[in-house]
Amino acid sequence: MTKDAKTIFWNGPMGVFETKPFDAGTMDVARMLAGSPAFTVVGGGESVEAVHAAGVAEKISHVSTGGGASLDLISGAKLPGVEALR
Repeated sequence: MTKDAKTIFWNGPMGVFETKPFDAGTMDVARMLAGSPAFTVVGGGESVEAVHAAGVAEKISHVSTGGGASLDLISGAKLPGVEALR
């Protein structure tokens, strides 16, 4: 499924991943990202928690707690903190 992807961006776990059996989908996505040859980005605090819970955080290219800010950045919005550095 991801073999042809060059970049995969994931923001937000699916459902109540902290509780079994509702964690299955989120854990599967985390493992899929970890096994992908693509550049993988996980954004958002709960997503970071999920890849750590799945034991695959070290296999993700970039892990960021900035979920909303990450989405703003890739959508082209100006980020006040980044703008202040310019």
